[in-house]
Amino acid sequence: MPIVIAATGPRMIRTAGRIADGVILHHGVSPDLVGRALGWLDGAPVEVSCWTAYSLGADATEARNRTSRPCRRSANEREAGMVHR
Repeated sequence: MPIVIAATGPRMIRTAGRIADGVILHHGVSPDLVGRALGWLDGAPVEVSCWTAYSLGADATEARNRTSRPCRRSANEREAGMVHR
């Protein structure tokens, strides 16, 4: 049975690369952030997925409003130093 670890920050991402078959990045989806996280994997042969907030709605504003809370929380954690770079 494959082991997949959700990880944020360099220590957890490196650990996932060493011991897991896959990693779910909760680090952001911009090319810069994903690139940084992939670098922390040090070439480990793991399957990589990214967590991202999304929502479907009758219109763009409704969908955006549904995702704003989880996105703000994630951004606040990064600013508070809870996510290590």
